[in-house]
Amino acid sequence: MKAAIGGYGDIPFHLTQVTKFGYGNLFDLNEPIFTGDRIRYSFFINWISGLFLKITGNLHFSVLFPAMIFAAASIVLTFLIYKKLVKKEWLALLAVLIFFLGSGFGSYYLITDKIIGESIEKNITTIVKWDAVYPQQNITWGAPLTMAFMHQRSFFLGYFLFLLFLYLLLKFQETRNKNIFYALILILGLSPLAHYHSFLAMGFITVLFAIIQLWKKDKELFKKTVLVLILAAIISLPEIIYLVSGKENIVSGENAFVKFRLGWMTDPTIGSVKYPNENPTGWEKIVAYKQFLWINFGLILPVFILAGFWLLRKRMKASKEIVFCVSGAIFFFILAKLFKFQPWDYDNNKILVYFQFFAAPIIILFFLKLMEKNKKIGAVLLGLFFIIAVHSGVIDIIPRYLAPIKDIPVIFNKDSQQTAEYIKENIPENEQILTSSTHLNPVNSLAGRPAIVGYPGWLWTKGLDYTERERDVKSFYSDPNRADIIEKYNLKYILLDPMAIYDWKVKKEIFDTKFPIVFSNNSFTLYKIESL
Repeated sequence: MKAAIGGYGDIPFHLTQVTKFGYGNLFDLNEPIFTGDRIRYSFFINWISGLFLKITGNLHFSVLFPAMIFAAASIVLTFLIYKKLVKKEWLALLAVLIFFLGSGFGSYYLITDKIIGESIEKNITTIVKWDAVYPQQNITWGAPLTMAFMHQRSFFLGYFLFLLFLYLLLKFQETRNKNIFYALILILGLSPLAHYHSFLAMGFITVLFAIIQLWKKDKELFKKTVLVLILAAIISLPEIIYLVSGKENIVSGENAFVKFRLGWMTDPTIGSVKYPNENPTGWEKIVAYKQFLWINFGLILPVFILAGFWLLRKRMKASKEIVFCVSGAIFFFILAKLFKFQPWDYDNNKILVYFQFFAAPIIILFFLKLMEKNKKIGAVLLGLFFIIAVHSGVIDIIPRYLAPIKDIPVIFNKDSQQTAEYIKENIPENEQILTSSTHLNPVNSLAGRPAIVGYPGWLWTKGLDYTERERDVKSFYSDPNRADIIEKYNLKYILLDPMAIYDWKVKKEIFDTKFPIVFSNNSFTLYKIESL
């Protein structure tokens, strides 16, 4: 819960869906932050929380419990899969730690600047630094535990399904059990509703798995794997069409969801690669990007390359599992470097999480081979690698864990909660409330009611054109005599919140004289529109 401070902007978004499902109709897929449109997001974990909310009435429990369950199950499955690959429990545990905590040298500037104490006191994230200048480079990759899982709620379910799918796929290779075959089809076919990137990862590893079976001349398993892909594609196609159709920037435009570009984080954006000057030569770009990879991945990337080469040097004698893991890691790394699957390139780190997932056991197997040749030297090298690989990830956890509860900001204060309770108890669900476009909106995050136009940062990542609505909303707050806007959106209530007052400079006294106040506290005032 302390670590969730890093998800300050994401938590209110997920709450819009949880409360929408929990306080409303579980099968109403209207978009809560852009009323009248449909949800175009992998919403299933929020639907599960909404179901718990409807049953228990406890919002805290309903939000946290599914994430904790999927997180715990994922740790167990990760260990079981790694144990199947590396055979020894203690090596599997090391692989789990390298995967979840492994990263590059993100903690370097904290150590050299001697501000670790300050980072603990102020709860500074130690991995991600957006303003690092050349040649230090920006640190945009972090340990998967704190970078992806803690801040990406849908990843809890997506990663769990990926692991379950992979575990069953490896089991199917051994048993050829029909029930496992059907389970693989259902998991892959339904996963677009759970997590977009994990669905892609499952599809890619299934293709890779089929290719390896063909290479190893296991034609029966190859055919069955292809059949899994075909049947799962049939099931998933309607979901994919539902989630992506209507988005204007799927494959075109500056903010396209699927776009070719050479190198993750090379396009100018927050945290992108830095160059020595404004017009770098091709060679300077290559050197800068090598530095970027070194800062972000540290020893993990070069040791994986060495390990993969070592383990595959006699390819026909390599086991299917080793070929599968090495190929999977290479594939996901290259995929993330060639294509982006979200408008903000940093979010494509979820593909790189799967690179590290497959790289971790290969690195462990490499050190196991070294220990078989010379136990002491191999053990020492493994120990040094482990410390260097996880040190930034461990240091990143410390300030999050030690941050005093009193210093962690409250996302929704008592005023927000009181406002939401009044709305839930006194305003019919079908009556539209006008709000500002703040991401801290009690109407749709806590009361489960839709917004005319939600936070622009969320709408942008969904590919929705919100400009006209945002313009209309701002126009009405500037001039509440705009009866045409009231009619256009069938408005029944108006909320003045801190963003409207302090950012949009709304004159509260005008609203006080024009509309009757039905609820008010220190932060919010709710008006009823009685007549045009």
